[in-house]
Amino acid sequence: MIVLTGPSGSGKSTLIERILKRFDDVSGYRTRRETGEKTAFYLVPIKPECDLPAVPFLTFDDHRARFFPDAFHLAAAGSVLQDSRLIILDEVGGLELTSEVIFDWLMQLKDSPALLLMVFKSDENCRRLLAKAELSPEAEDLLWARRTALLAGVGRIYDVDDAAQLLAYLADRLA
Repeated sequence: MIVLTGPSGSGKSTLIERILKRFDDVSGYRTRRETGEKTAFYLVPIKPECDLPAVPFLTFDDHRARFFPDAFHLAAAGSVLQDSRLIILDEVGGLELTSEVIFDWLMQLKDSPALLLMVFKSDENCRRLLAKAELSPEAEDLLWARRTALLAGVGRIYDVDDAAQLLAYLADRLA
């Protein structure tokens, strides 16, 4: 398993674009943000044949964040093709970890024969999200513990500034 991290706006999505242009046999999802009266986040399958409904899994208004675990799980699980050589999960490590079903699914993916690349939400971004999420202290503690568990045993962690090294590693592993 590989983790890519970096602050908001640092180029993680651009790097994912480069990876998708360079490598075949990739499945998973990307995160799309739409801003209007509310800000909404959607999971978009990398493979167009994964025809999934466009339902937001996270919405924000000025005061509150709302997470929809069923929408997240349906889109995430439906976008991952187990026979892919590379699975990309763009944006992991936030409110989805409060769902036991999603957390268990992510832990199972760690054991997948495919190379797994998770774009992991930074601690700072997670704290900002939690400030609007209205979780109980117990749920917040659970989320942080699950972030730690998900990162346990990670083979490689790349900052977005390490793009060249990440691309070289992927080229070597997927050759």
